[in-house]
Amino acid sequence: MTTPLAPALPTRTEIIRRLRADPDLAALVASRIYPGKLPNARAFPFVMVPAPISQPRQYDGGSGGADLSGVVHCFTAPIASLPDPEKGAADINAHVVRILGETDTLIAGGASLSITAGRAMVMRDPDEADGWHGVVTYGASAS
Repeated sequence: MTTPLAPALPTRTEIIRRLRADPDLAALVASRIYPGKLPNARAFPFVMVPAPISQPRQYDGGSGGADLSGVVHCFTAPIASLPDPEKGAADINAHVVRILGETDTLIAGGASLSITAGRAMVMRDPDEADGWHGVVTYGASAS
C-alpha cells in the first residue's frame, strides 16, 4: 500500500467527520463545524478545522507515511444558550481533546491515522468584543 505523501485533506476530513458525529459536542455547536472557509453568515459558537501541515517520512511516495500537525479552533460569544463564552470555549476544547484522542482509524487511500491532542488554550477573540477563541493543537501519524 502506498501512503499519500500529503494526507492533510483526508486527515482534516476525518477530524471534521468525528467532531460532527459526537453528540456532546453537537449539543454545544450543533452542525457548525467548518473546514478553513467560514460561511459569510455564521452563528456562535462554531468550530473551524484548517488543513494540517504534513511532513512526509519518505519522499519517493513509498509506504513511509507522514507526520502531521494541526490546530482546531472554536469561537464563542454570549448567547442565550451559552451565557459564559469563556467557559463555553473551554468546554468545547475539552470535547475536541477527547475526540481527537480517540482517533485511531483508516482514512481515504487506506492509510492508518492516529491522532494525539497536544495543547489547549482559551483566549479573548480580538474580532468580537465579547468573544472567546479556543485552540487545540494536535499531532498525527498517517502510515
